[in-house]
Amino acid sequence: MAVAAVEAFVKTALAPSTYTTTFAAGAKYVSETFILKGRMAEPIVGFMVTVGFTGYMLEYLTLGRYHVAHKKAKIEAALKEYDERHGGHH
Repeated sequence: MAVAAVEAFVKTALAPSTYTTTFAAGAKYVSETFILKGRMAEPIVGFMVTVGFTGYMLEYLTLGRYHVAHKKAKIEAALKEYDERHGGHH
């Protein structure tokens, strides 16, 4: 009996209709709840700005600050070597 239940679950989970129905219901909910008729551009633009800002912020927080610090360290090391070789003349 447990095998039949697992098989039924797998068939349901792998069926494309499961996802298309869920997506359609979600899209209908969002369009009826958040998007006003005749004013579709404002929510979309706000969403795009939010996603863009959030994406760049997360990228900087996770990777960017390390890349910036590494680049600054390389520049400082190169300037130190240059000053040692050329007597620090500007």
